Amino acid sequence: MVINAGNEQSALPNLAFNTPQGSTVNLHHVANQNITVVNLWASWCGPCRREMPALAAAEKRFPQVKFIMLNQREPADVVSEFLTDIGLEFNYVLLDTKGDVATMMGAHGLPMTLFYDRNGNMVSSHFGEVSAASLQAELEKLTTE
Repeated sequence: MVINAGNEQSALPNLAFNTPQGSTVNLHHVANQNITVVNLWASWCGPCRREMPALAAAEKRFPQVKFIMLNQREPADVVSEFLTDIGLEFNYVLLDTKGDVATMMGAHGLPMTLFYDRNGNMVSSHFGEVSAASLQAELEKLTTE
């Protein structure tokens, strides 16, 4: 279900988060004039786990889009072990250990996928498991505008 189709645009938060390896990454530095997808997820979340392969495939299919997998409230070792177990890799996995972005976006559950244009404005968001088809459609729309 799309819950924001661009009627109320909000900017990509200017926040920094740690990677599971301990380095710090700023969301604005990753986005940097690129279309950006931010996925809020947790390893215990069934729908999050089910949508991960579609997100990993989309990251490969759309190399011009920055994907930020923003884990919610889990420690680095849990996140690293989970990603190793499922055998998926993402360019940017960050740890939102306090759930700051979920709180800012009013997310009352997971997963939540946020789509930002090249200017860092949120143009749509999806609450719940995103299908490969709806992800593909949203990314095609964003990359051809």
